[in-house]
Amino acid sequence: MKIKTNKVFRFLEKSTSKITVNQGGARSGKTYNILIWLTKEAMRVKKKVFSICREAMPALTSSAMRDFFEIHKDNGMYDKGRHNKSKNEYIFNDNLFEFFSLDDEQKVRGRKRDYLFVNEANECKYTIWKQLIYRTSTKIIIDYNPSDEFHWIYDKIIPRIDADFLRTTHFDNPFLVQSIRDEIERLKEEDPDEYRVFGLGEKGVSRETIYPKWIIVSHIPEGKIDFECAGLDFGFNNPSSLIRVVVMDKNNLYVDELLHQTRMTNKDLIDRFKFLVDNRIEIKADSAEPKTIAEIKAAGFNIKAVKKGDGSVINGIKRVKKYNIRITKRSVNVIKEIKNYKFKKDRNDIVTDEPITFNDHAMDAMRYAIMKAKENKLIPKAR
Repeated sequence: MKIKTNKVFRFLEKSTSKITVNQGGARSGKTYNILIWLTKEAMRVKKKVFSICREAMPALTSSAMRDFFEIHKDNGMYDKGRHNKSKNEYIFNDNLFEFFSLDDEQKVRGRKRDYLFVNEANECKYTIWKQLIYRTSTKIIIDYNPSDEFHWIYDKIIPRIDADFLRTTHFDNPFLVQSIRDEIERLKEEDPDEYRVFGLGEKGVSRETIYPKWIIVSHIPEGKIDFECAGLDFGFNNPSSLIRVVVMDKNNLYVDELLHQTRMTNKDLIDRFKFLVDNRIEIKADSAEPKTIAEIKAAGFNIKAVKKGDGSVINGIKRVKKYNIRITKRSVNVIKEIKNYKFKKDRNDIVTDEPITFNDHAMDAMRYAIMKAKENKLIPKAR
């Protein structure tokens, strides 16, 4: 297997600790190189169980699981006959790779393994973590962006004598395209605190959060719907994000992530929409992509460009803030973004009315959908 690797892989090659903690900034190549190392390790051993997990299955499927099979397919190692897609299991060199979510503690009780990789481990609850490590015999690897100022990883994992630690940044990923690198570096001027986390891979500090009050719910409840719409933010190297919003009881805004994925062509979007959204539901989309909107509309979807103008972003944010925000637990990218969605500070460290434009695709999509609520005069009075 001849694959280009970075320092994450080399660190794992030398590691003798039971636990390896990979803390890093955006696009540092953590996950990809961990998966390469696990693949190489599976070539060395046999009849072992490798568990790869994340808080929610949709996020795992579109991140670590997709990268794992991309590595195997690109290097001629993938065997369709050994892939049980219904169980999310794969046999490789007589070893079992299993992929599962951590959103139900019962799913991790009773499972035993030799190797464990927890992707975006800062999403994982400590009670779940303890169940995982009790049942892992050989090697545990975790990775995460350190966006939380306080977390059990800092207090309970990093100080352990059987844990080693590696911090990486996008500068440690020599294969990253320059346009993405430039986008991360722009944070240095826009917000030093955001740059500290996503640029330097250092632990987050307190910042001015745009949406400080929100809760996680299991699902959107049954009942009378006052308003329903979907918001769509386009991307390619950045993710395309489709977010459904539902208003109930006038003041309660339910947010549900339908799609959040990179490298989606117009055809890909249309194919996915057929399974994700009723074509009777209006989709408010980024007006910067009129040709894409026209193509999706021609496919039978009720899609319209959102109206933009001076002050539209801050006005949209103010409208969202008037609701009681409830986010479904499967909306992992919405939750990740809303935690880190901040206003910029000026050179005098004064908070402005302009949000930081980084990792905000779901936030934009949510705001676009709420613009439709304004048209229907369904924005509640300020609380």
